[in-house]
Amino acid sequence: MADFAAQVDGTTVSVTVTDGNAINAAIQFLADALQADRALTVGEVIVGQDTTFSSALIAADNVRIRLPAGVTLSLDTAIEGSAYNLGSTHGAGLVGEGTLAIGGNAANAISGAGSTAPVIGN
Repeated sequence: MADFAAQVDGTTVSVTVTDGNAINAAIQFLADALQADRALTVGEVIVGQDTTFSSALIAADNVRIRLPAGVTLSLDTAIEGSAYNLGSTHGAGLVGEGTLAIGGNAANAISGAGSTAPVIGN
């Protein structure tokens, strides 16, 4: 597993990635951090620059992907299903003013069947 430098601000723990293919590992890292420290309630994977990813993003409870303004996260490979699957999670989502671009490489940008309290938007 990749090594991430976590930042804690109150009850939120975050990591910044610059490689879209590291997002799933970052999500899992934050999910583990939330499990280990019950004082933390939200995890955020901050995408620090324009980048691409090649496989579906798998959500975890209370972990969000943040796309800051001006950042584009692009799916560069055709995949089955959705680019970001929030299915059966609680409090997961996509926030920020950046862009998630799938370019026709997935059926949906985001799906959330069975998710509760998804967080989508700014």
